[in-house]
Amino acid sequence: MMRNGNDLSLQNRSASPEYFAEYAKQFLEARVSALGGCCGTTPEHIRKMGGSILLVDTGRKSSAVIRHIDQTETLKDSVPVEKRSSLGHAFINNEWITSIELVPPISSDLSVMEEKAKILYRNNITCIDIPDGPRVSSGISPMITAIEIEKLAKIETILHYCCRDRNLIGIQSDLLGAHAACYCRCMAPCIIQKRFIFK
Repeated sequence: MMRNGNDLSLQNRSASPEYFAEYAKQFLEARVSALGGCCGTTPEHIRKMGGSILLVDTGRKSSAVIRHIDQTETLKDSVPVEKRSSLGHAFINNEWITSIELVPPISSDLSVMEEKAKILYRNNITCIDIPDGPRVSSGISPMITAIEIEKLAKIETILHYCCRDRNLIGIQSDLLGAHAACYCRCMAPCIIQKRFIFK
């Protein structure tokens, strides 16, 4: 959602725990379904947020129709989670899941990362986490890295997708591109702390 005031200020105001909590209420009023923190969020930020949103009376909120679906429209059946990927299969069947994080290289050379991914695959690691902009560093696109590692090393990846660095059009473009490349597993750690797999 937002970072604390150590290295980011919004409208010349530090994102203190109190400021964080105030904006959490505003997000809740805007009907978001999940709230959380990102880089630099402290336990105090989360405590203040939790305390502030518990005070919001959600019982009086009215429902809003976002999209009317024509009765004649045929909806595409979604693929069951267990058939989307081996990770989805493992979740549904309550199997042990192992995940290792590999950081995209600063150069355009994926060969070292590819070799590491192949070793992990041979050692029965379920998937590889690909972080987005760790330690505020620039490197090869995490989405391209994830797609290439799946092609080259034959191991599934989970892309960490930070919405803080993109506008809505950029996010839509990335998701359309991921869909075109048949890539379907990513997380948005800036929006929620728990791991959520986009459909």
